[in-house]
Amino acid sequence: MNLRCFAFGVASFLFLQATSVAQQEMFFDSGGVRIRYLEAGKGLPVVLVHGQGSSADGNEWGKSGVFSALAKEYRVIAFDMRGHGKSAKPRDPKLYGPEMGMDIVRLLDHLRI
Repeated sequence: MNLRCFAFGVASFLFLQATSVAQQEMFFDSGGVRIRYLEAGKGLPVVLVHGQGSSADGNEWGKSGVFSALAKEYRVIAFDMRGHGKSAKPRDPKLYGPEMGMDIVRLLDHLRI
């Protein structure tokens, strides 16, 4: 390995360490449905909601650095909506719709925000 490649590798490692944030993976009960969420940082809370067919992991929050950048100044919470990611996937259609919005309210209540 030449010195230039080694220096690039070390610089890349240090950059990734500086830009990544330790996320805590947790779960809570939202009206009988197990919901997974990630949390990092301190300060005013910011809740990140992914789009249809994605998840907190699969969304661009992590890949683009948005989660880590926000966590430097805010308490960042990203969750897997019911039916997505590592959250439960109820079969009853009545457990979706407005209940998905209530998951955000229940998450904030769970976190005492």
